[in-house]
Amino acid sequence: MKRGAFFWIFLWVLVHACTVNDAREPRKQYVHVFTDHLSHQDSLLFKKFFREEKIKVHVHHVQADSLLELVKNGKYNSDVDLILLGDYAKIYQFSSRNLFLHVKSEVLEKNIDPVYRSRHGKWFALSKSALVLAYNKKVLTKDTISGYYDLIHPKWAGKIAFQQPASPTLVAFNRNIRLLMKSDADTFLYRFYRQRNAPYVENDFRLLEKIKRQEAQLALVKLSAVAEYQLPGGKHFDRSRLDVSVIFPNQRKRGCYFTITGGGVYRYAKNPMQAQKLLEFLSGKRAQYLFAEGRLEYPILKDVEAHYLLKSYGKVRGRFYKNKRRSRSNR
Repeated sequence: MKRGAFFWIFLWVLVHACTVNDAREPRKQYVHVFTDHLSHQDSLLFKKFFREEKIKVHVHHVQADSLLELVKNGKYNSDVDLILLGDYAKIYQFSSRNLFLHVKSEVLEKNIDPVYRSRHGKWFALSKSALVLAYNKKVLTKDTISGYYDLIHPKWAGKIAFQQPASPTLVAFNRNIRLLMKSDADTFLYRFYRQRNAPYVENDFRLLEKIKRQEAQLALVKLSAVAEYQLPGGKHFDRSRLDVSVIFPNQRKRGCYFTITGGGVYRYAKNPMQAQKLLEFLSGKRAQYLFAEGRLEYPILKDVEAHYLLKSYGKVRGRFYKNKRRSRSNR
C-alpha cells in the first residue's frame, strides 16, 4: 500500500475518533433569565436548580421598560430565554405584544391555578402581593378606612401620597377600579387623584418614609414593599419604621387587590426547554417558599406557608384580576 494511502487512512481514523468523542461529551446547558428583581434567595434557588438539572442560570437584572426596548430592537439576536417581572401590568404588556412563547406543561398546569396563569400558557405567576394602604399608627387607627370609596372623602384632601399614575402600582390600581366600579370608575379616579396637592413620589420606599415622618397620612403601596421596609436587619433599618402599619381595604366585601410576580418563556428564546424547566422548578413546592420569601410575597401554592412577616399583618382576603376577566383568590 502506498504511503499516501496510509496517510489518508490515519487522517480518517483521527477525525472519526474526534467526532465520536465530541458526540459523547455532554453538552453544556444554560438559560438566560432577565428580571427586574433579584434577591439572595433567587441566587440560592438558581444554584439548587443547577445542582439538580445541570442547567446553568445566567441572571440579568434589568428594568421592565428597558427589557421591552431590548427585545423590540433585537429580538432575534438577544440572549433572552426567560423573563420574570414583578408586576402584572408589565407581564401583560409583554404578553399582549406576543413576546411570550406558548408553553404546554403538565407540571405548570398542575402546580399553578388557572387564575394565576394565561389561558394559552404564555405567562405563569409564581408569587403575589396585595395592594394595601399604609398609615402611621401614631396618627390613624386601623378602622379609619374600610374600603376604597372612603379615599375620595374630602377629609383626605392633600393627605394621600402616591406615585405617578403610570407607575406599576397605580396602573394595577386603576385597572382594578375600572373592573370593580365599571361606569363609576372614571368619576372615582378623578376625585381620587384630586386629593393630591404635593409632588408625586418616586417609589414605594419613599412613600413609606413619608408615612413614617407623618408628611402624609395614607399611601397606596404593595404589601411586599412594606415587608421589605420593615424587615429586621434590612438596609438602614430603625425601629421607627415599625410605626407604619397597613390596612387591607374592602375586606368586608370583595377583598383587596393582588398583583403578581411571574413571567414566561421568551418567544425567540435559544433555550426554550431549559427555560421551561426552570419555570417548572420555581412552581414546585420545594422552591415556592424560597422564591416568595426572597420577594416577601405570598406563594402561589396554597399549601405553602407565607413569610412570618406577612402573617404578622393579619389575614388578608383578596382578588386578582387579569385582562377583562375577573378572577378570585383567597389567602
